[in-house]
Amino acid sequence: MKKILLSILAFSLLLGACKKDDTVNPEDKPDAKLIKVLDDYKSQLTGAEFGWKAYLMPDGGGVYSFLFKFDENERVQMLSDINPSFEDAPFESSYRLKAIQRPSLFFDTYSYIHLLADPDIQNNGLFGTGQYSDFEFSFVSTKEDTITLEGNYNHSKLLLIKAKSQDEFDDFMGNIQAVAGNFTKLRTYFKRMTVNGIEYELNINPAQKVITFAYSKEGSIKNHSSFFYVDGNSIVLTDPFDTGGTTINSLSGISYNSSGFVSASVNGATVQIVEAIQPMSYDLSAASRFNAVRKQYISYDGFTRDGNPDSYNIKSIPGLSFLLLWTKYNSSYDLAGFTFGNSIRYGPAVTPLVKSDGKVYYTFLGTLGTIPAAYRSIVLNTGNAFGEEQSGFYVIQVSNSTYDLVSADDARKWIRFE
Repeated sequence: MKKILLSILAFSLLLGACKKDDTVNPEDKPDAKLIKVLDDYKSQLTGAEFGWKAYLMPDGGGVYSFLFKFDENERVQMLSDINPSFEDAPFESSYRLKAIQRPSLFFDTYSYIHLLADPDIQNNGLFGTGQYSDFEFSFVSTKEDTITLEGNYNHSKLLLIKAKSQDEFDDFMGNIQAVAGNFTKLRTYFKRMTVNGIEYELNINPAQKVITFAYSKEGSIKNHSSFFYVDGNSIVLTDPFDTGGTTINSLSGISYNSSGFVSASVNGATVQIVEAIQPMSYDLSAASRFNAVRKQYISYDGFTRDGNPDSYNIKSIPGLSFLLLWTKYNSSYDLAGFTFGNSIRYGPAVTPLVKSDGKVYYTFLGTLGTIPAAYRSIVLNTGNAFGEEQSGFYVIQVSNSTYDLVSADDARKWIRFE
């Protein structure tokens, strides 16, 4: 019996001697490594002394600018140009860093950034879908001053650039308006610039942040469109324009010259952006497409004159949602309806005529509905703006569903319908 016990003891000691050490350094565990990665990202976000300039590019299109300041308590202060009222009204929300498939940044309480993904709020998107935007983002790449993220659901792109000073942070939203303001000082819809001996026509849409270059190549007109964002006094293209001889990544150093042009720099060379009264090339069939079927188009700003949006002050009417152009409202005329919510209350009736020159000519017939006396002049001025163009309107198709009507007389009056 004693020998059996000794044998068992010896066998147990042998097993103990052969057993591997299960002690693992906590830093080498996968969870610990992931936690460290998230902590590093948090340190980078919160370590930006002056905050972050940010550009959100939803899958539904457009570029929206934000300012963020992240703190250690998982709170974030933000401003945004989604709406002018958000540009100087800080909103505080919460954020989290979490690992799903990739380390991710969550904006986890409703805030400005959620509006673009909200299916019940349009914000240039569609009811039911929003702007196909995101509020949960995976980290794609990081540098000392730049973080690139991608939306986890709709693959929106979010670019964060560290502000270098408090002044840069404070001036960010104002610079966006200032750059747009330089172009509004050009009185005409059509604008031209010459780079390396090639003339380009520019169409700049500050609201949707889209810039389009039109140019002649091999006997035909080519176009290149890109979303852009504003950084300081520069327009930066999200899709750089390869002209074949050079690449245009940005228009920098934008400023208005009192001689009547906008000055900018392209690849270090100074260019002048000047007024033009007619398009470089005109699609004669655009007017027919615009008026072909019974359809409803929306204008939020009404007519622009000499670069000044809403020149007839339609936005001063309390409760007005937009101006709705209802083509083929009946067999005799179109209706430019002043719309409140989902209801047209009043508006000018205009008859369109598309001629062989590809332009549309309107006759102002009168108004429908009961117009409050205080706003009657606004409605009549809008109707007259359609009917007074003896040379008609160029119809410029900007996208599949967006058209601009531009005065063919001097291109100093136009209106966008989408």
